[in-house]
Amino acid sequence: MTVNITIELPPDLESVIRQSSPDLAADIKEAYAIDLFRRGVLDHFSLSQFLNLDRYETDVCLIKHNVEEGGLSLEDVEQDVRNIQELLDQKK
Repeated sequence: MTVNITIELPPDLESVIRQSSPDLAADIKEAYAIDLFRRGVLDHFSLSQFLNLDRYETDVCLIKHNVEEGGLSLEDVEQDVRNIQELLDQKK
């Protein structure tokens, strides 16, 4: 399936953006894919497919965007806090 998206930019803004991003369509696609990955919509494999990259190229892309894979979720941290609190309560 192919999805085409149109983004309307004022010509002067487009000119400024294209100076730092000659392949604007590819950059937007990559940014959107990374956002989906960060939100948990895409897993690593799906991100690779979305961007047509192999596993290692996908890792490089994640590093480029400062995305850490496999980090702790808020739920993980909250559970750790509960576990530590239970241990501290047991020592009292």
